[in-house]
Amino acid sequence: MLDVGGNSGEFVLQLCRAHPALSATVFDLPLVCEVGMEHVLAEPEHPRITFLKGDYYLLFSVVLDLAGMVAIAMLIGLAVRRYLVRT
Repeated sequence: MLDVGGNSGEFVLQLCRAHPALSATVFDLPLVCEVGMEHVLAEPEHPRITFLKGDYYLLFSVVLDLAGMVAIAMLIGLAVRRYLVRT
């Protein structure tokens, strides 16, 4: 599972405890990931928990920008098709 903005990893730690087959990744800011890695290190579930350092504000702004561009392209395509069908 992926926990975006998962902070210390406590949520995924508890889920991994409850579900032995589960593996989890926490995506958060680099400094937060460092704290989280230390937090879960002493736990027996730690091999199933990974931390991915990044900036989700930047990630989601790129994804939303791409989604917006795709939507605009689709609307332009529909408008062009309607124009071509009428002429």
